[in-house]
Amino acid sequence: MKDKTSKRNVGALAVVMLCVLGIAAMFSACGSAEPEDYEEVLDLMALSMTVRNAEIQNLQTKPHEYVGRYISVSGQYEAVYSEILGRYRHFVLLSGGDSCCPSVVMEFVKGGDYTAPEEYEEYPELGATVYVLGIFGTYRHEGSGIMYQYLSVEEIEW
Repeated sequence: MKDKTSKRNVGALAVVMLCVLGIAAMFSACGSAEPEDYEEVLDLMALSMTVRNAEIQNLQTKPHEYVGRYISVSGQYEAVYSEILGRYRHFVLLSGGDSCCPSVVMEFVKGGDYTAPEEYEEYPELGATVYVLGIFGTYRHEGSGIMYQYLSVEEIEW
């Protein structure tokens, strides 16, 4: 009788341990992940010119399909003061690469900071090559009703 009870206890203990380990593994996967851990980053610069231009067209015409997605871009850094918004806007200029497709810009926001680039040392020099990984989002200016698209910066290098 002791053998059957012991075997049941060992079996029950094994099931409990597997459940505990499974729950622990589930919770260890939660939390903040580093950008390099994200599997689905849309790297616009890794795409062929034709596919990149198609994705950029989709970003402009169907932005709701990209909101919350990680996108990476690299290109020339530019900043412009917007009279409409009353603040500076920071951009990566993506070269179209050929005469048929013009260059496009992707706005990026660092922690909601819209200071002038010459007054804020954490931006590259104007015209410098910059890499930005960010989360795609949109915002609408209340006064004009214009919808803008941007990347909320997770990683920036220059």
